[in-house]
Amino acid sequence: MVNREDRAKQFMPFDALKGLQEELRRREERRLKVDKHELTEDETGALNRLLTRLKPGDNIEVVFYKNGAYERVNGVVKKLNIHYQFLELDSGKIYFDDLLCIDIL
Repeated sequence: MVNREDRAKQFMPFDALKGLQEELRRREERRLKVDKHELTEDETGALNRLLTRLKPGDNIEVVFYKNGAYERVNGVVKKLNIHYQFLELDSGKIYFDDLLCIDIL
């Protein structure tokens, strides 16, 4: 007599190429990665001036570097920590070193 567990195995999905989808996803991520842009002195100065104008409650759009790519996020400033150099939006923390540009909306 066949037990229930062995019988259930015959109805499980079969992946003939085990791990293929995961490997394809990893290769796609590596292919899409870009190098981080190093800001010039002028760009850094402009970014610093914008950071000094920001205050909690401001609605902004930020472009920043994360995991090998640039992301664009809109959000409301929750916290601006100059000492630890990060900006906190609804979506999370963004460190100053990863910022490319900020637009106040």
